[in-house]
Amino acid sequence: MSAWSGPTLYFRDEKGVEVWRAGAISLFLPGVTWIKPRASSAGGQIVYTVRDSGGWGHVRVVDTTTRKVRELKSARTDAVFLSSRYVWYQGERACVASDVCGARPPFHPLNGKTYIYDLQTGTETESIITSVSDVWPHAA
Repeated sequence: MSAWSGPTLYFRDEKGVEVWRAGAISLFLPGVTWIKPRASSAGGQIVYTVRDSGGWGHVRVVDTTTRKVRELKSARTDAVFLSSRYVWYQGERACVASDVCGARPPFHPLNGKTYIYDLQTGTETESIITSVSDVWPHAA
């Protein structure tokens, strides 16, 4: 699972998230197992999901310059930047017996709701957007 941000490639391997820049590879986020990373079209940030031991998704954003990671919300997954300010993602719900998730599910089912997170205000709003296939402009 990889993402380009400008001329730099960020990718996951057994060490965590690595970065390929100007022909050299270095460790970027040690021990992180990110899922579906997506870069901001403005560059400089990547949004992704990590899962905790209970299978819940946690949407996080990392600044590619400082490596500072910020958690946006838990019980959320499949995040994508709509703009440099807004992030869209899907909600998760607890498993019910008919889901057959098991005692320690690797992930939780979607709850049918989507949300938009405002990075400037730190607020989440329920969204009417049901899915995001692509955004424009593409990540720089």
